[in-house]
Amino acid sequence: MKVSLNRSIVDNKEATIPAESDGLFYGAGCFETFTSYKGKFLHLDRHVQRLNDAVTYLAGMAGDAFVEELLRSEITDLLEANRLSDARSKIRIQVSLSGRTGYSQPDSTSPVLFTLITAQEIVDSSPEPLSLASVETTVVPASCRPTHFKLSNMVHYRQAAIEAKGKGADDALMFTVAGNVAETSIANIFWEKKGTVFTPSAACDILPGITRSVLMQLCKKMDAEIREGTYSASEIGRASQVWICNSVKELAWVSSINNRPYPTESALRDEIMHHFDIYKRENLK
Repeated sequence: MKVSLNRSIVDNKEATIPAESDGLFYGAGCFETFTSYKGKFLHLDRHVQRLNDAVTYLAGMAGDAFVEELLRSEITDLLEANRLSDARSKIRIQVSLSGRTGYSQPDSTSPVLFTLITAQEIVDSSPEPLSLASVETTVVPASCRPTHFKLSNMVHYRQAAIEAKGKGADDALMFTVAGNVAETSIANIFWEKKGTVFTPSAACDILPGITRSVLMQLCKKMDAEIREGTYSASEIGRASQVWICNSVKELAWVSSINNRPYPTESALRDEIMHHFDIYKRENLK
């Protein structure tokens, strides 16, 4: 497999990073994951902006570290090198601070960044329904770290996923420290009850995903009532159907939570999927 390392395409076995770096020592880095649809992307500009904002947070630098068109060109070259130009692929951009400043702020005029881009073919284009299990590992409060960035130090998500898989589930249902529904280890979560769509708000310390914002926009276009708020586990337990979303899985329906089954087929599901497919066709570029 070929990867792009600091704008040079190399074999993944040849990609090396400095042994001493804040990215390695402290997890001082950030990333973005999204889908390449045969070389086209859904809201690449939003992913790049979030990446730039995260780098600014980590390095305190002025101006954007990444330019959308340059990244697009770099990803296109990587897809060609891996013979994925005509495939649906998962793209990951990993940025880490490769200098050593310890707990000090890097030089904001020229922070040393390490950038790795990988591309992996997505074989399953229509995800199977997922099972969720409640876990004890909570999301981290926004008072401790900005929740709207994908920072490298996401051990809590990893531990939540491991905990859920230990219970025989595909993913974790995570809660806030106050016990409210937040998200899964990899996605935002929605549910429907009596014709109304619910989703946890930003006050629940979620990572407000790009696909989440698209889905909320589509629900409003469909004239479906949608509510953001803080909800207990009992609220989602009374849902008629549940689904998750992110930029790689897109939308995936939940078949069970803690072994409580949920239907994965409905008129609402068909309508949402229909509008999402139209939205993709109109906005891929």
